[in-house]
Amino acid sequence: MFILQKNELIILEECCNYLNILKNIENSSQNTLRAYSRDLSQVFLTEEFENAEISDKNQQASFQIQEIGTHKKLKLSNNFTESELLEHIKSIQRDWRDLAASTKKRKTACLKSFLNYLYQASKTERQLSLLIYSTKTPSKLPRYLSFEECKQVLSYLRAQAENKNTDKSLDTYFLFLLMYGAGLRVSEACSLKHKDLQFSKQSIRVLGKGNKERIVVAPKFVFSEIKKHKKKSVYIYGEKELSTRKAFSLIRTAGHEAGVLRPINPHALRHSFATHLLASGTDLRSLQELLGHSSLAATQMYTHLDLNQLSENLEKHHPLNKKKKL
Repeated sequence: MFILQKNELIILEECCNYLNILKNIENSSQNTLRAYSRDLSQVFLTEEFENAEISDKNQQASFQIQEIGTHKKLKLSNNFTESELLEHIKSIQRDWRDLAASTKKRKTACLKSFLNYLYQASKTERQLSLLIYSTKTPSKLPRYLSFEECKQVLSYLRAQAENKNTDKSLDTYFLFLLMYGAGLRVSEACSLKHKDLQFSKQSIRVLGKGNKERIVVAPKFVFSEIKKHKKKSVYIYGEKELSTRKAFSLIRTAGHEAGVLRPINPHALRHSFATHLLASGTDLRSLQELLGHSSLAATQMYTHLDLNQLSENLEKHHPLNKKKKL
């Protein structure tokens, strides 16, 4: 039997407890917390009561059940059993069949993690997470720009910063420099403060995923350009950090206006940073440190990308291309 059977809101309280552990002990990122709180709300609350949610208001207080009254209903009946909980989750998974593979993978990971929490907290007798099937997502090679395309965007943004010198032109230029020049994630670049930049050492203190701090280096050009256009503010973009939504819009617009034929986004700049460094001879271990990957496996995907260089090496060294009679 499922032990949570006294009150139908207890399951939501356990969701909050679980999210608070992720936030305060596991140091999960805000993006993960937002996604997981939304996923759990969607799994356990009826759609007609979508105003009810699990949230941490202002990103400061602990997670709490917001706007839940006596009229709010769960998708599960009161006093449900472990088997009913398991069947409910499996039925929810079947509703995800039209979602993107990466979205299904995240939602399933959230549920399995939550069920593990319930088992470890002695709220369930069985480890239900072992009974949840997780589909494998096909691995995709990240999209990246050619070196010529990066130079094209850089030249355009540099000219815009020099000639217009508006907040928009400077913000876009700084974003490009930090993500292509230093390989920062978009969330890391958006939250960067002036005090995080050490101009004399050409280094940047970055607070990455899971609140893990790392030091990255960047070319002298990056620091000289930021210093030249430096704003008198806390963040490099002004008095508050830049939203990731705005960052996506700025980079997409910059690529279009610079004449790049395909749409670009902040992730493509970070992938381009990694791909071009690897093609230039940077070893995987150093690249892992620069990107802030906890596992070398995450960095190894970039070894499959530089097809042009592979083609050149093949043409140069393959015996069939030698001008000799066989």
